[in-house]
Amino acid sequence: MKETIVIIGKEVYKKLPAKEKKEFYHFERYKRMYERETSKDGDWVGDDAFDNLDDLCKFSGVEDADDIDFLDVYTCCYKVFDDEEDKEYFEDFAKGLKGTQLKIKKANQGWYKNNIYDPDYIG
Repeated sequence: MKETIVIIGKEVYKKLPAKEKKEFYHFERYKRMYERETSKDGDWVGDDAFDNLDDLCKFSGVEDADDIDFLDVYTCCYKVFDDEEDKEYFEDFAKGLKGTQLKIKKANQGWYKNNIYDPDYIG
């Protein structure tokens, strides 16, 4: 069974209604990407939210990951998620922002529980 994980940037998070913000947890703060672990080819190996630097750059709206100053990312797991309607809901919050600021990820059951970065973080 798959979980639907909604991954959003801080700018989208700030636009959410207060009640909905409570459903999201701070996942990661991306900064100083040039210091991240890399593969033998020198590429960032990704993490549980982003597959690689291109994926992260598209999300944040930069061409070079070294230009990512501070990028706070929040996640929420939905047991019931209408791929069309719910995706459009979040896309409306992301309109006009730098980058996509939104990623919908289908993950194996248990991904979310195992990957919440810091449930006590208040951003």
